[in-house]
Amino acid sequence: AARRQPLATLPLIRYLFEIAAAGVSSVVGAPLLLFKDVQWRDFHTSERSMRVIGFVRGLAIALPLLILFGGLFVAADATFEEIVKNIFDIDLVELIGHLALMVFWFWFAAGIVRRVFIDSEIRLENLAWSGRPSIGIMETGLALGLLNLLFLSFVIVQLQYLFGGAALVTAARDLTFAQYARRGFFELVTVAALAVPLLLGAHWLLRKEKPSDERMFRWLAGTLMALLAVIMASAANRLILYASQYGITEQRVYAFVFMAWLAVALIWFSLTVLRGRRDRFMFGALLTGLAAILVLNVMNPDALIVSVNSMRAAEGNRFDSKYLTGLSLDAAPGLIATLPSYGENDRSIIASHLVQVFQRRSGDDWRTWSLSKSSALRLIGENREALERMIVKKAN
Repeated sequence: AARRQPLATLPLIRYLFEIAAAGVSSVVGAPLLLFKDVQWRDFHTSERSMRVIGFVRGLAIALPLLILFGGLFVAADATFEEIVKNIFDIDLVELIGHLALMVFWFWFAAGIVRRVFIDSEIRLENLAWSGRPSIGIMETGLALGLLNLLFLSFVIVQLQYLFGGAALVTAARDLTFAQYARRGFFELVTVAALAVPLLLGAHWLLRKEKPSDERMFRWLAGTLMALLAVIMASAANRLILYASQYGITEQRVYAFVFMAWLAVALIWFSLTVLRGRRDRFMFGALLTGLAAILVLNVMNPDALIVSVNSMRAAEGNRFDSKYLTGLSLDAAPGLIATLPSYGENDRSIIASHLVQVFQRRSGDDWRTWSLSKSSALRLIGENREALERMIVKKAN
């Protein structure tokens, strides 16, 4: 290998290049150092030492996952948060911040060290592995086992009110419908959304050296999926409870459809990956995802929101007319059809909104034309006089 030019004699352009190269290495150097340059298998150690190393690596893999999912569970449930704080007596947000900072500086330093002491040239072939990374059943089993314990502890803590519904909310003095239903829903959906790619990645990385390795993974993954199903059912129950009290919104409709797709993806995962048909999983997941998008377009969420919330208003429940004015033109036919069932003030707010939309949008450029928009504007125009009569001067 060619000798490096002494630092004191480098030209200015070389200094600039080295600074840029160090920046690149600080980003990509750490994984190259850990998984390519260091040949872990070349270390001559006893079988016991290898088990210890595998155990330590498993803990290193599990720790960030436990912090991530534990943080989501803490944010999702006040009881679980209190238990965690009593056990560990730590500020979880501060802990995550410190760990993230440590990982950042380790990553940065490892990349710089590799640039200075190991590889002085940045080449494309240096950025590729000759084979894919892999981990053993010790590391995989330990990480998934600890995650199973975390998920199980969350489910056990919540069993007393996991599906408590309205009875629990009315019985608890300091628990409102909003607090019970809203707190934790999106955190639990995030847990479910992260669990599927986590299991898929763990199966891909696992070295299947023995048939028992595959069986162990299936058992651990199946247990995690069973616990995840309970958690997803809890999230769906919270959403249904909240919608029954406050109506539905676009966000809630999309969230429910997304949860339904996640449930299908979990079932498909068990039918493919856990049965040795991994190559079929991605196609089925994408196909069901496209089907979910198609269902959303066919069902017309805005029209559904108007229909459901109008029925709730007719039953004497809470009704937010101003929210309905923020929907797209797809909601216009439903709004016009249900206007007579609203109170005078709500009728005035919606009628005023529809008239303003007609005045503002009827002259839109042809490039923004769509069949649904054209039909909605035509319907508003046909009912414009009736809508104007519904508007009262004091309406907000």
